[in-house]
Amino acid sequence: MNYIKALFYIICMTVFTIPVKGQSNAKFQKKFEAANQLLDQKQYEIAKDLWIELAEEYPDNANVNYKTGYCLLNTFFQKSDALVYLSKAERNIKGKYSPTDHTIRNAPLETHYHLAHAFHHNYQIDSAIKYYRYFQNEGPKKHYLQSNIVKNLKQCNVASALIAHKKHYEMVNLGAKINSDFPDYNPCLTLDENTLFFTSKRSRAEDVTYQNATIFNPQDGQHFEDIYVSHRDIKTNEWSTPKLLDFCTANESQATIGISGDGEKLFVYQSKLESDEEIYYTSRDQDYYRVKPLNIFNSASWENHVTVSADEKTLYFVSDRPGGLGGTDIWRCVKLPNGEWSKPFNIGPPVNSPYNEQSPFMHPDGKTLYFSSDGENSMGGYDIFFSKKMEENSWSNPINMGFPLNTVDDDLFFTTSVDGARGYYASNHDGGYGGNDLYMVKLKNTITDPVSILKGYVDKGNNPFLPDGITIWVHEVGSDVEPMKFTPNKNNGSYVFTLDPCKEYDVEYTKAELNPNNELTEKSFFNQSFKVPCESDYKKLQKPIIIPGIDLEGNIIYEEEKKLKDDLINDQPLIQLSLLSSSSKKLIKLTVIDENGNVIQEAILTEDGFKFILLDDRDQYTFKLSNFPENLDLSDIPIEIFTENNEVKLIGNFSKNQLLTYKVNKLEPQGKNLSEGGIYFEKSFGYNQKPSSVSTKNLNLFLKQIEEIIIKSGSVHIEIIGSASRVPTKSYSSNIELAKKRVEDVKTMLFHLTNSHKINNSQVKIIKELHIVDGPAYKNDAYNKSKYGKYQYIRILAKSP
Repeated sequence: MNYIKALFYIICMTVFTIPVKGQSNAKFQKKFEAANQLLDQKQYEIAKDLWIELAEEYPDNANVNYKTGYCLLNTFFQKSDALVYLSKAERNIKGKYSPTDHTIRNAPLETHYHLAHAFHHNYQIDSAIKYYRYFQNEGPKKHYLQSNIVKNLKQCNVASALIAHKKHYEMVNLGAKINSDFPDYNPCLTLDENTLFFTSKRSRAEDVTYQNATIFNPQDGQHFEDIYVSHRDIKTNEWSTPKLLDFCTANESQATIGISGDGEKLFVYQSKLESDEEIYYTSRDQDYYRVKPLNIFNSASWENHVTVSADEKTLYFVSDRPGGLGGTDIWRCVKLPNGEWSKPFNIGPPVNSPYNEQSPFMHPDGKTLYFSSDGENSMGGYDIFFSKKMEENSWSNPINMGFPLNTVDDDLFFTTSVDGARGYYASNHDGGYGGNDLYMVKLKNTITDPVSILKGYVDKGNNPFLPDGITIWVHEVGSDVEPMKFTPNKNNGSYVFTLDPCKEYDVEYTKAELNPNNELTEKSFFNQSFKVPCESDYKKLQKPIIIPGIDLEGNIIYEEEKKLKDDLINDQPLIQLSLLSSSSKKLIKLTVIDENGNVIQEAILTEDGFKFILLDDRDQYTFKLSNFPENLDLSDIPIEIFTENNEVKLIGNFSKNQLLTYKVNKLEPQGKNLSEGGIYFEKSFGYNQKPSSVSTKNLNLFLKQIEEIIIKSGSVHIEIIGSASRVPTKSYSSNIELAKKRVEDVKTMLFHLTNSHKINNSQVKIIKELHIVDGPAYKNDAYNKSKYGKYQYIRILAKSP
């Protein structure tokens, strides 16, 4: 029982227990009126439990059964349950009816219509048609539901035809790691299908900092929408545990509505009371953060659902703004020569209809548009359709994707892979985990046109992120078409884009630099040409075309060399040694030897450094570099050790043929004793990283020592220091704001953790909060973690008063 539902029960029971005459009638009246009020306010998800209770207590009351069935027909996932109640209500239908009078025991005339609707949701199509026609012929001619009958009957005919010609879709539930006991929907995938963003109303009670266990949306009694991201392991094909995006809040809805093909831009829907803006976007840096208004077409009307063409020159969205054909329509904007977006214009029929169109997805072929509609050609609710772009302003007649992909309920947010062989969407099929689940659908017949996926990467070297200003220009040979522009992923330098088969392209790599006049110019640092296989050849490939990677100096990283490197990388390293990469194409080898010179392990230098697993528990390890070019000077290259919890330790510099020894520091207690009798806890961070990444386990160890101080002294005094380096932050307005944020987050975490340890917060007194920016001046060398990393930390000091 959630909080909102509990509140209504408390109100009812407070009244019901008053010993008055006619207590039974008074009890029924109060519960009936409470449930009826929720029904009038369209709070169906909250009202349904009260109506079901009333129907169980008064099974012969046709009015109660009618209202219970009507309420269930308007829920998200219990529409089919309405049939049993409406079937009972039909036994006692009379013309005289008042929806607010609790003394009326009969059902109204429109029960026949809603009973037809319930049969429809139970796939009893013949019975649905029978009752729709009965209400059409026998019901009041001016009843508002009469206007729906023509559409309902057409949908029944569509459902009968599609069920009779069932398609052989293979539907694969994405599993318990992705789906939850709560509704999960709106999947958005990158072109390579390796990153999945989706919306969920799941509980996150286990997350101390971001839990939402007692927070519910008053509109439906469920948790507010949140956005999660999961990454697919390329080797195992398994999805990672979904991670909540940082900008999500527990008391406001944020939902996925679209993504650019390279995954760099995620479109988000959120409704803020103080703003007309509803569509926002986030741009990738270290992760998605801080949503910004899209500011292209937001208006006083309702907007939602965005899809962008692969070349990012056309943007489609959904709106109910004036000038549409009815309900919500699909609109589009095009990129103008000056870089601005055009005014929105309605894409018109046959895609749009007098009904509602939703969740458009433009396939990377630039021609195939998938969308959902609740019009006359659906089985019931929203069905998924596709239409082909014929010319600039014309579309083919939409085609229903068929049963069982489509159901008699709402089916929305369908996207497909670039090769058109797999689709992704959310639906409420039997055997799911709860509410809507995310599914991958294997499609037998490819609808989309062939599209070439080309993948490559720009080696970021030792930089934590690819430098700003890197642009990839793709020119079609022999064409006057404006070149396409792509930006590689800042995290790993990768890029993915689509091109037409059987065409030749020139690819130019540029980076922004200041010229002698202090003007920003594009400087080309590499060019390459290639021809995309023709359609027949491409269909045989069944995998992306890999373009050889390059480094920032324009040197090719050959694929055969890359393959050798990949083969030598272990899956789960406990320690990683990182060496600044060079432009050399030689394979540099790192060997780990014991005290007798015997080889323990060896690894090859990759773009991620050396990776290996230390199999034994030694106090020290000796490293030896070999097989490096004669002209490569290693004497000034720092060597860093990254432990399994990402702490960085500088261990020295290599010179040619020199051995380097690393002494292992054994793990110290989290609460370190101070000479004055106190203890302290310290944690270092990466750039822009927040204290939420601190191990709760480690903090718990520290809190046990705080408890000991309280037991001895009656209370404890806390000092908190948050520090940021002078490396510019991209996530906050300034570095001092980052340091302040770290202090505030530590205070919040301490509050929650002391509660969980049953420590009285009045005994914990924070006597000092210090936020500082420290360390050497920044010289555009953010990769040098040994220089700046030690100034990125939080420190908690605890001592007796």
